[in-house]
Amino acid sequence: GATGIEDKLQDDVAETIRKIHNAGIHLWVLTGDKMETAVNIAHSTGLINHDMEIMTCTTDDAGACSVDGSRRVEASLAEQLEAMSKRADDAADIGRKAALVLTGRYLEQVSRAEATAALLSITERCATVVACRFSPWQKAQVVQLVRQGVKSCPVTMAVGDGANDVPMIQGAHVGIGVRGKEGAAAVQASDMAVSQFSFLGNIVLCHGRKAYRRISTFLLFFIYKSLTLGWSYIIYAHTMMFSGEGAYPQWLDVVWNPLTSCAVVLMLATDIDFPDKVALASPELYKPGPARKYFNPVVFGHWMLLATVQGTIAWCVPVYGLTTHHERVDRPLQEGGPFWQASFTAFTILFFVVHLKLILVAERPLQPVGIVAFVIELLLYLPVAMGLGSNLAPSHELVGAPRAILGSGPHLLVLVLAPLAAIAPEAVMSWYVRRYSDGEEADRLAYRGLTPRSDGETETDASLSESGSD
Repeated sequence: GATGIEDKLQDDVAETIRKIHNAGIHLWVLTGDKMETAVNIAHSTGLINHDMEIMTCTTDDAGACSVDGSRRVEASLAEQLEAMSKRADDAADIGRKAALVLTGRYLEQVSRAEATAALLSITERCATVVACRFSPWQKAQVVQLVRQGVKSCPVTMAVGDGANDVPMIQGAHVGIGVRGKEGAAAVQASDMAVSQFSFLGNIVLCHGRKAYRRISTFLLFFIYKSLTLGWSYIIYAHTMMFSGEGAYPQWLDVVWNPLTSCAVVLMLATDIDFPDKVALASPELYKPGPARKYFNPVVFGHWMLLATVQGTIAWCVPVYGLTTHHERVDRPLQEGGPFWQASFTAFTILFFVVHLKLILVAERPLQPVGIVAFVIELLLYLPVAMGLGSNLAPSHELVGAPRAILGSGPHLLVLVLAPLAAIAPEAVMSWYVRRYSDGEEADRLAYRGLTPRSDGETETDASLSESGSD
């Protein structure tokens, strides 16, 4: 008789891999299986197909490595790597995807010949890399090579289900353990664990995509709102010849973060651009992440430029428009006098500008939790302002200033017009991008990857509904 052992794949593995491929993620298979087994599994899961340019690297192809480190071996490796590089380029020119299959012994020879940079250059042009006969140490070595050797500094994620995958899982940026029949070592060593491989689709395409967009916007927003306030100090420092005088009373600085942070955290934490169902059905929505479209030097510069312009408007319009030079520089300053009234007006304008900006950058600003925090911050500002302007305040610079501002027509006019002047250009551009620009143009302008349409239905939603009706 004969005994057969079936190493069956989990459900929906091929579909999950297809989605990850379509999201623009490069997939590497690192296994201890022999080459024939690894290639067959890659075919069955859709990692490799017959339309690809498949390049195989073995020690036999490299020249049989009779003497370690010999010039003949190094020359043979260099020739083979150059030939594979040309094959990858030729495949890309005709629109074919490339796949690379290599063995653990081949990686050893490449490492000894100090040709890992050339090998990594080839793998960057391959949609799939299948590495077979790899030891646990070699799996971790490959992860470190990718982390340190690829110029684009990619974020690596290692997925494994056995104890032999632990070094690889611990060496990657993100380690995921799959619960299975090979023990719990991989799960215990991982950053997160899943019960099935197919759950990676939810982790990457839904949770990962939303987390990247939310965290990027969160970081940019906190730096933005700090810089808008900081420009008041920078400008006033020049006015006072760097004497160390503050642009605002110290207690306004104290309440700035409490009154501008809660709504940001809650609104961005619950912000959703596309539902999970749409994100899973359209893996292309993930591509702005690997391309670093939401947080890069250009986007950062764009936000800081807006912070500079808006912070300058918020300070200069009330301070230089409502006070004279002597009222700004003569000391001692009158408590609740013209300068402190203008200073408090500038602070209030910044408060309004930051909250209007939050509405602009949120994809869905009317989420219940976020809008409640937003309204609470706005409602709290009035009693805080009146308290700092009373005789019971810890410092007396603003005594009587809020009441004087409420009774002054010019101050109220500035409170209305200055925030609109500061935020209007960005609001117009954001509206234009959402309504008229396609996805690539929106990315170029550093707003979004694929933007919701003005009628509330996303472009992806529309395409899904059209395909479903056919």
